Amino acid sequence: MRPEKQLLLDEIKAQIKNAPGFVLMKYQKMDPNLTSEFRNAISEGGGFLYVVKKRVFLKAAQEAGLSIDESMISGHLGVIYSGEDTVTTTKTVYKYKNNYSEMIDILGASFEGKICSPQEVEEISKLPSKDEMRAQFLGVLAAPMSETVGTIQAILTSVIYCVENKIQKEEG
Repeated sequence: MRPEKQLLLDEIKAQIKNAPGFVLMKYQKMDPNLTSEFRNAISEGGGFLYVVKKRVFLKAAQEAGLSIDESMISGHLGVIYSGEDTVTTTKTVYKYKNNYSEMIDILGASFEGKICSPQEVEEISKLPSKDEMRAQFLGVLAAPMSETVGTIQAILTSVIYCVENKIQKEEG
């Protein structure tokens, strides 16, 4: 193998091993402006789009320990490596897929070493992001505390009302 190809193979293999996940997509007829917009949207979530030849990617995946069915990959291959939040990256990919369905087709994905079908990737895209889950979790933690504070305030207020009523009865 030529040194340039070996370098490319090693780079893709390292990306596969280091990224928490990636989405495989087939793309066609995307103009440069849309491709740039797509890349920028993905990079905002910490991911990046990499265009690679099918054979090189399959060989790198095999060397990285992933077994990907060659029949599921066709056409121009785009690999979207996710950042720390794989759900955010997947949501961005599906947002563009829904808007440009004739140009983008999801072929599969790998998350934490598990190969996923396009249907599973779509389900992952519907999950809440890390920030949304954190907000929900904080809401769950804050709810009992706010209820406790409300109850204590009600008890203290009722004591004051009782004292006021007692004073009024004694005066009247």
